Parts: sequence; structure tokens; C-alpha cells
Amino acid sequence: MKIVFAILLLLPFGLFSNTRTDKDLEIGNFFISHYKRDFLNSSFGNYVVYQDKDGVIYVGNVKNGLIEFDGQRVRRVLQNGKPLNAFIRDAEADSKNTLYVGFAGLNFGYLQKNKFGQNEYISLSEKLPKKDEMTASLWGVAIHQDTVFFQTENAVYLFKDKKYLRAYKFKENVHIILSSPDGVYLRVWGKGLFKFSQKAGFSVIKGSEKLFAENRIEANYQLANGDHLLVSRNIGLIRMTKKGEFLPVNNPYANQYVIEGKSYINDKVMRNGKIAIITTDKGILFLNQDLSTNAEVGKSSGLFETGMYFATQDRVGDIWGTNSGLTKISFDPSLTNFSSLNGIEGGVSDIIRHQGKLIIRTFDDLYQFIPKKSITETSVFKSLDVKELGGTLSVFDDQIVSTNNFSINAILNGKKIKISDTYRSSESMQSKLNPTLLFSSNTAYGLLLHQFNGRVWKEIKIKGGEKYSGREIFEPEPGKIFISTRKGIVMFTYDSTGQGTFTPISQDKSFAKTKQLKKLFYLNEKVLAALDSSNKTFIVDVKAKKLKFSGFSLDAMVSSELANYAFNKEAGYGWLICQKGLFKTYFDIKKGFTFQKYPFYKVDLDELSYQILPEGSGDDEVIWMGSQDSKLYRYVPSLALKEPVQKFKALIRSISSNGELIPIVPEKLPFDQNNLVFEVAYPLFGTENKTTFSYWLENQDDTWSAYTRDSKKEYTNLREGSYVFHVRAMDASGHVSEEASVVIKISPPWYRTIFAYLVYLGILAYLFILFGKYQANKSRGKAEDERRIAELEAAKDLQNRMLPKTLPKVDGLEIASYLQTSSEVGGDYYDFHPQPDGSLVAVCGDATGHGTAAGMLVSITKAGLIGLPLDEPNKMLYDLNRLVKKVDLGILRMSLNITHFKGNKLKLSSAAMPPCYLYVAKKKSIEEIQISGLPLGGLYGATFDMEERSFAKGDIFVIASDGLPEAPNLSGVQIGYQAVEDCILANADKSAEEIKDALVTLGSDWLAGQTTPDDITIVVFKCV
Repeated sequence: MKIVFAILLLLPFGLFSNTRTDKDLEIGNFFISHYKRDFLNSSFGNYVVYQDKDGVIYVGNVKNGLIEFDGQRVRRVLQNGKPLNAFIRDAEADSKNTLYVGFAGLNFGYLQKNKFGQNEYISLSEKLPKKDEMTASLWGVAIHQDTVFFQTENAVYLFKDKKYLRAYKFKENVHIILSSPDGVYLRVWGKGLFKFSQKAGFSVIKGSEKLFAENRIEANYQLANGDHLLVSRNIGLIRMTKKGEFLPVNNPYANQYVIEGKSYINDKVMRNGKIAIITTDKGILFLNQDLSTNAEVGKSSGLFETGMYFATQDRVGDIWGTNSGLTKISFDPSLTNFSSLNGIEGGVSDIIRHQGKLIIRTFDDLYQFIPKKSITETSVFKSLDVKELGGTLSVFDDQIVSTNNFSINAILNGKKIKISDTYRSSESMQSKLNPTLLFSSNTAYGLLLHQFNGRVWKEIKIKGGEKYSGREIFEPEPGKIFISTRKGIVMFTYDSTGQGTFTPISQDKSFAKTKQLKKLFYLNEKVLAALDSSNKTFIVDVKAKKLKFSGFSLDAMVSSELANYAFNKEAGYGWLICQKGLFKTYFDIKKGFTFQKYPFYKVDLDELSYQILPEGSGDDEVIWMGSQDSKLYRYVPSLALKEPVQKFKALIRSISSNGELIPIVPEKLPFDQNNLVFEVAYPLFGTENKTTFSYWLENQDDTWSAYTRDSKKEYTNLREGSYVFHVRAMDASGHVSEEASVVIKISPPWYRTIFAYLVYLGILAYLFILFGKYQANKSRGKAEDERRIAELEAAKDLQNRMLPKTLPKVDGLEIASYLQTSSEVGGDYYDFHPQPDGSLVAVCGDATGHGTAAGMLVSITKAGLIGLPLDEPNKMLYDLNRLVKKVDLGILRMSLNITHFKGNKLKLSSAAMPPCYLYVAKKKSIEEIQISGLPLGGLYGATFDMEERSFAKGDIFVIASDGLPEAPNLSGVQIGYQAVEDCILANADKSAEEIKDALVTLGSDWLAGQTTPDDITIVVFKCV
């Protein structure tokens, strides 16, 4: 979690100058950001902070190693591919930007980026010669002229360019190592202060033995004149001169501060020459080069914790310090603030300056600003004890009038005087015609009037005033008051007694149809203006008593958003604050509005209450802005314009494909890695939550994308080819960073490689050859098809000839027949053989399969039947089976039944045919006759059974092949034998032809238009 505070700096102007003015005393609190432990995903406690050349912040944690923060995300430094777990004691970088790190234990080394752009810790201590192996815990790291000094409790190890030079060992306990521009310093317990030289190594500095053999040194700062400031939590501040003298510093406050606050390790002078002394119990003390006190930052003035363990200055000049989390102090004098730390409670509803005193009204109370006078003081806002729902402020001679929701009060010489208890008053104004009169607008009771006789206030009722409820109230000319009401603007013309007449101000045709007035305000000292609901600007013509359209609108700037405009009389122009930002605003009656945007980005515009007070001119101009969050902001436009543009390079932090990291400078990627995710960052801190990014993938995107807060960009299903990924960032002030880019090359899929295309060419040639053969075969096949079709036509004609041309006429019998084939030549067959004695032999068969082969078997069967003498049906099947078997048609078989009708009897034999159906009219029941037996052409000597039945008048006998009961519907379900039986039974009273038709309809309805998969044969006999 990141928390942003304002901090109170005692005499903070001194951080920038050694001179001060009265205006400097009104400067507010600088901003502090605190990044808590949970935000850093770390354990409680950090010891070191460092910023690399790319702007990334490194935090040394007591357990979780080094933590990186790039402004957008937090990640851990790795060791052997896993997050580093160690107590980081110190870290320093050489001129080549190699960061050297020391653990609170027996290890030290450096960071090196792996191919994925991640920092990996590489140990140097593990590679020490055996004679120089570490035997005590590491305490500090110092670098001078790229020589790295790792200090333990009993030795100092020297490296350069990651190569080991040598070790200096001590019998006494080594306390601390500190570096300065002129060299490296070492304090040894019981010995004093040492300085390193290439020739002599570490040598004790003469005169330091007595002073520092037993007294600590926490910090060493080299001053601009070459002297050194030594800081000790035991004895305070000591100046070590170039001559080698050790002199106490005459700054009692600073000496007491470092001793009581317990100063801690530091050796870096700020770039502006100021000295930041950190303490573990108080905070930070800033000194000038002459060692006078400049500023102080502590917990009571805004720090999250009492002190710090380390401090460094980043590339924009802000100070970072470590504690349980991470703290950043921003030193921007153009925008400071006051808050509850200074005594403000409640959102600010109005601001005025009266007799040199700044007065603010909040929704809780009325306050007077008391600027600090010395370094030991803090600027405060003194309560004037008007504790009710806030309103507006105005001046009445030497009184301050606070018009509130529940009352109107005056403050005179710090004392509150009640003017009125009238509810819902809005604004008050001293009369220009009669200075003893105070007019107040009220949204419930109309225009109010009070008079001050020098001692007390008296209420005066205005005749007709109750009819004109309103909010804003202005008096551009003495005796003429303008009130904004719900029905428009009304002018009140009055005399010295406060009585007068009310005249509605007419609106020209340009006014919005809603007739609603949005705001009444001064564009400048002389021009009173109004905005309608569509933000058109109208000028109040006092003489004509009319609102005249200026020809200009503010809609492009303010739309329907919160906004406020205030005119600065001293400067001669106005200021507009709206959701688009802060604008210096000029108005010309002929040219309209001219806007100049000013940098204002460190505060969320949604936080503001939009109450502003501009005052002063030129470099002394200040804009006071109210906040809804118990804050008041002090903005110096001239300093804001002088603030240097902070333009750095955006960073590409990682690239991944399909959820796996790929090299940050990738080689040619295989095609299956064509889904890419880029994680980017822009290390500019304090307003990092407002940083936005724009992306462009060259050869994929047409142009740069719109700016977005998403610091991750994903591309999917990229084609093969070369791409360049570009990213740039925009900070909260609108400044665009330098862009970062990386080249990405994606290989084609295997099927689009040169080798694949050669294979395709070979396949194509082969296909051409095959096509030639195909065409030749096609021609031959066509001729063969024509021949086969001719043969099938002939076979079909033969089959048709096998079937009886007409049905026989037999006394006492009705006969009906039907055959539907599944192919050109069917396997089903039926025939009738009338006998000389008047009887009838009927046959019905089903050859296996269909087509020509089945037709041949039918032909053989028919021929065999013609040649056989009349006999019992089973004996005829016996003889016919021997005949078919002799022909030897392989696996072809013939199912057949033979029925002999004679008189009132029928005899039936079957060779593997489906059951036949006998309807007995007398019983009105149906019998399914199933005779087992092998098909013809099976076994040579197979025998067949025979059944005999009566066949009287009204009886029905039906023979059907299996094509009917086994016919499937669209779902594959068969009709079934029971359905056939039910159909016969349902139509038993009908003729043989009608029964046949009913069975045919049963089959066709069930097939639902499908082609029958098997031949269907139906033969119906009815005794009449």
C-alpha cells in the first residue's frame, strides 16, 4: 500500500536558498510518499535504498533480499533462478552501473542481468582464496574510483571490475566504512579514523585516535571547501579540516538532534550542497554548507515513522529513506500544502485575505493562518470558533463575515459576533452605497439586510425581499445589487436606507432554453458576467438591465464538470480551475478567452473543493486552492513553470510468450511463440499512479496506441516476420518520455519455410503426373462405366422378365403382389405356377445381396423351378437345393418358400425365409408361420420341413421378404414383424389388393422418403 502525506519542514525554503522573505514563511508542507511493507511484499524492516541508471529503485530488506520497484510493479532479485532471501546490509554501484551488494552474514557479491532482463545475485565472497575467506559478518560497502570495498567486522576486501585484489585484516573490531570524493574512510574500535591510499593501504588519521577510538562515527560528508563533517551519536558534529584539525561544530540544535535522535549511516551530500543527516529516532536534519540548520523532517511533521536507516537522493532530487517500508520526500516549492497537521479540519469552502491575514472557511470551522516565525515553530491554522456547516467569507470594514448554513457571524479582533440565525444564507456583501449596511442572499428567505452601528448589528426587513431567494450577490455599481435566483438574475436598486425596487434582468435569445443560470461572477474588475446551463458567457449590462451574449462559451473547458474562475486584481487576469487542469485566463470582449495551461498534476482534481484565491503578481503570485480533504494548497505559478522537465526513458522490463519468459533481447522466435506480452515501466515516482503508456508494434499496428494506464501490452497470433516494439510513457504533467524499443523476429511455421515450399513444388509436380494418369484412367473408366451400365440394364431387363407379367386367375383366390428393389437388379423374386388340376404353386424368394449376382441366382432358381415336376413343397426345395449347389455360386445363397394352394388347403415349405402370416377369418386371428431351414446353395443334402393348413373363405395368406419388417426410419429404428402383423389384422376385411397397398403404405411412411436398404416383396392371397 502506498500512502501520500504532506510533511512539515522547518524552514523548508532553506533547502533551496539561504535567503528568506515574508512570502517564504507562508510556504506549506512538502509531500511525502510512504510505501508500506505490504506494498513491497516484504518483511518488516529495510536497511538500504538505491536507484540505478534506469531509475529503478532497489530496497534492501532484512529477510527478502533486494526488492525492485520500477513505478509500476514490485519484483525480487533472484539467486540461482529463485527469489533471493537474505538480510541486505548495504549496496553501492560503480561507474559501470554494476550494483555491489553485501549481506548481513558471510556473503557479498554483485547483480547481473540474465537473458530475461531479471537481476541475478552473483557471489564474490564464495570465490575468495581459502586464506582470505570471510570469518565475520559484513557491515558496509564503499566504492571509490571503481574500487569496491566490502567491510566486515574484521577485514576489508577489495575488488575492481569483479576481480579480487586483496584483503586488509584487522585485529580490532571494524566499525564502519564511508566513502567521499577524496577517498575511503574506516573507523576501527580502539584505534580511530583511517583513510585508504593505494600505497599504504589503511592508515590512521593523526589526531583521530583520541577523539574516535571509543566514540562512534555514523556519517562522513565532504564539504565544498574540502573539509569533512563527521557525525557521531556520542559527541555530535565534528569538522575535520583539510589541515587535519578536528573541531566541534557550533550548532547546539544540530548537536542535540543527532545525539538524541541517534544519527545513522550516510556519506552523500545532496546535489544542491545540502547535508541530510538521518537518525533512527527523530527523522532527517538538513544542514547548509556552513553547517547551520536548514530544515527538519520528523514524525510529528508527517513522517510515517520516527526515523530512517538509510537515505539517498534520486535522479529528480527527491530523498528516499528506509524504515519498516520505504519513504520518499519530494522537494517541490511550487506546490505545498497545509493539512490536519497544521490544524485544518474539514473541506475548504472559501478563502480570503483580510488585512494581510489569510482566512479560510471549512465545513467544520473558520480559521486564521498563523505562519511560522522560526525553525522551532510550525505554521498553524487558528480556529476562530465558528463551528458549523461552512459557507462563504466576505469583508465588512475590519470585520470578517462568515455566511454559514445556519447563521451569519462576524469576527472582530478575534471575537465572534452573531449577526443572524437565519437558516440557509449563502453570501454576504458590504454595501458600496451605505457602508453600514450588509446584504445577504438566502435560498429560503430571499434578500436579507443588516446594519452595523459601530457596536451592534440590527436586522432590517427589505420590502419584497422575501420573493427573491438566491445565491450569488454582486454590486457592480453603488446602489445596484445583482442576485442570481432560480428564475434568473434580478437587479435590486436601493437607497441609503436599504430599501428599493427589484427588476428582473432580461435575457437575449441566445440564453439556454432551460433559462437556468449556472454562475454569476466577475470576469475582471469591471465586467460582471454570467454562465447559462450550456456554459455560454453573458455580460451584465447594468444600464440596459439585460444579459447580453458575449459570443463566447466556456463549454469546451468546463462542460458539466466542476469548475471555478477567480480574477486576480493585482495581476490583471483570471485563473480557471476545472477537470482539464489549471489555466491562466485572459478575456477580451472582442477576442474572447485565451487560456494558458499550467503544470498542476500532483493533486487529484477530484479532491479539490474548487475554491481558489489568486493574489500577488509576477514571481510573487500565489494561488490558494481548497481541498475537500481538510487541506489547503499553495501554488506558485512562476516556480511551476521553472520546474525542469523530467524526461527519462521508458523501460521494457520483460517479454513473455505463452506464459513463459523469453529473452529481453530475443533471438529469432519459433512460430509457436507468436503470442507476446510486454511488461513496461516508467520509473518516475510520487505520481506513478497517473503514468500512462502508448504502444506501437511496427509492421503490425498502423500507429501509436492511445495512452493507457495498463503497463502490459499483449499481441496474439502474430504472423512471421520482423517487428519493432516501441513504448513511450506520459507522466502526470503531460511530458512524454524517451521511447524504448526492441526488435522481434518470428520464424515462419514449418509449413511456410523454404524447405516446405520445395516439398510443395515436388508434390505439385507429382500431382500433375497423377492427374495425367487420372485423366487416362477416367477415360477408360468412363468406357467401363458405360459398358457396366449397359450390362446392368440388360440384367434388369432379364430380372423383369423373370417376374410374372400378370397375376394368375384361380377360382376362389384373390392375388396381389408388389416388389421394390434397392438397386438396379434386385435379389427378391416371386412367381406363380398354375397346375392342370386347378391348384396353384406360388414361390417367393430373396437372394443374398443385390445387383447382377443376385439377379443371376434368381434366374437359376426360376429355371430350376420350371424344370421340376410338381411335388410336395419340401421335396421341391430339396431338389432345387441340389441344383443350386451344383452350379457352385460361391457364397451366394437363395432363401425361398413354396406354397401349394389346392382346394381349401395350403402346404408350405421354407428355405430360410421370414415368417408368413395366415389370417383365419373364422377366429379373426392371425398366425405367424415360421419354418426353419437352410437357404438354397448351403448344404448339398439339406432337407426341409413342411406345414399344412386349412384355407377357408375369408382367410388371408401373406408372404413378405425381410425388407419390409426390417425397413429403418430416419432414426434407424426398424418397423418390426409385429407392425406388419398388426397392419394385416387391421385390414383383414379388405381385398387382397387393398391389404397389399396398406402394407406398402406402412413401409413408405416408415422410410419417410429414404431409399430402402433391402428389396421389399409382398404377395397377398385371399380366399373368396
